[in-house]
Amino acid sequence: MCAVATALASRLAAVLREGRTYTICDVDGIPVDPTIARRIISERYTVPPDVRAARRVVTRAKLQKGRRSDGVRSKAEKLLHQSKRCP
Repeated sequence: MCAVATALASRLAAVLREGRTYTICDVDGIPVDPTIARRIISERYTVPPDVRAARRVVTRAKLQKGRRSDGVRSKAEKLLHQSKRCP
């Protein structure tokens, strides 16, 4: 995900530096309007619901180690509870 964010940030910086509007293009580099871009994204880059569900399953290793499946939220929750205990 960081590679995607880096690429988008560099695109944004270039657009701002050049003072032009961002142009959405298809996979061949041809400019398209936002409606067509949304259709392309939904057709080519949407993860099917069954794959999403399979990725959400808590692995056996996490269960055996006693790790929570919500990752970062459990750490934030822990910090929140600690801050409430402090006077």
